[in-house]
Amino acid sequence: MHLNALFKAGERLCPRLPKIVLVMQLTSILLLAACLQVSATAYGQKVTIVENNISLRKVFKEIRKQTGYNFIFSNKTIREAAPVTLDVQNEDLQEVLDECFAGQPLTYTIDDKIIIVRPRPALPVTPKMLPAKGITGRVTDSTTGQPLVGVSIKVKGTTMGTVTDANGDFSLQVEDGAVLEVSY
Repeated sequence: MHLNALFKAGERLCPRLPKIVLVMQLTSILLLAACLQVSATAYGQKVTIVENNISLRKVFKEIRKQTGYNFIFSNKTIREAAPVTLDVQNEDLQEVLDECFAGQPLTYTIDDKIIIVRPRPALPVTPKMLPAKGITGRVTDSTTGQPLVGVSIKVKGTTMGTVTDANGDFSLQVEDGAVLEVSY
């Protein structure tokens, strides 16, 4: 059967069919246009900055010039930031911002074409984060039983550690479930 014949047959069964088809076509076109607009906005924000020890304020000006995004921040907040060294070429805006804010006492959020800069929230201190108990021990040679001096004992995944004394003894404050790394 020919397409027009099918359409006319459907029109006889449902007189509103042409209007429904027209609405569906218009909806499809509008959805396609919206998707293309979002896609173009997301992929169009590339940034190139090659600078050594540049202030965040200057980085923000450069990003605004290249992308059209504006920044909101307080002068007090920005003064606390350390200068950054950037070598980014044609990278996504979010990747550049992540690199700028790494190790800074600041964080950011993006709302439309506005980047809001604020102090990084302090980590809450919970009892689990505090040292839970002390652990003591003695490290000896497995063959002679003599104490070993200068053995390093470190809590895995942290910078906490100690060294055995002249008697091979050590003492260390650890959290529950801590794993010790011993090296000699």
